[in-house]
Amino acid sequence: MATARIDIESRIGPVPLRTSYGSPQNKLRPNALSGAAREQNGVLDIARKCAIDRRFVAAGAELFAEGESSENLYIVLEGWLIQHRILEDGRRQILDFALPGAVIGYRTQPQAPFAFSAEAITNAEVAIIPLNRVTDMIRSGSENALTLLEAVNEALLGAFDTLTDIGRRTARESVAHFLLRMDRRIRRSTGSDGRGGLPFPLSQEHIGDALGLTSVHVCRTLSKLRSEGLVETGRGRLRIVDIDALSEDAGVAGCDTGDFRLAG
Repeated sequence: MATARIDIESRIGPVPLRTSYGSPQNKLRPNALSGAAREQNGVLDIARKCAIDRRFVAAGAELFAEGESSENLYIVLEGWLIQHRILEDGRRQILDFALPGAVIGYRTQPQAPFAFSAEAITNAEVAIIPLNRVTDMIRSGSENALTLLEAVNEALLGAFDTLTDIGRRTARESVAHFLLRMDRRIRRSTGSDGRGGLPFPLSQEHIGDALGLTSVHVCRTLSKLRSEGLVETGRGRLRIVDIDALSEDAGVAGCDTGDFRLAG
């Protein structure tokens, strides 16, 4: 387990000058953010109001490691991160993927160590919010606190979905369900309808480590889904071609091109 650090932010770099906008509050104004950060998103609104700074996390770099501690939580502004654990033999379990608007690292006690690691899989930017500000929001009954807690709860529901994928669904069912869930999350994050494809920077290894499958098994399953005309993947893109057929494979109902909640 990693040695606890007091100042995690000193390890990750400042936002590059090309995206610097002066004070933290000005840097987080709507027109200073790209992609999903321009979306009317309650969590991102909180980042603009409450963040003390933001940081750049290069692809492959850790935001924080399991066992470390920080007095802050983080809101993803741009890019993708993974939250994961590494077993003693080196195997990795991906617990969740953090897209723009995700809240990472919330704890009720700042001294409590992180129970997992957070690593960027693309270049990413995060807003830094002190946990004591969140505590003040909760005590005051602020709507901002409810928005943050809803985001944290949404991540918990996603973890329940992943647990079900791993424990009870077949490989084909779990991959199909995973793609449907990610399609929904990416569309919500980007504001896209997904018809022309969505950004999908995940490798077969990422999918396998999230679902408890080998990369070879994921490769075979994706190849079959592509050959049957259900999905298109590759070159960092995902497009669901036949959502009804993919939903049937996943064993879920209520899937459409809108903002559905998967139910199985």
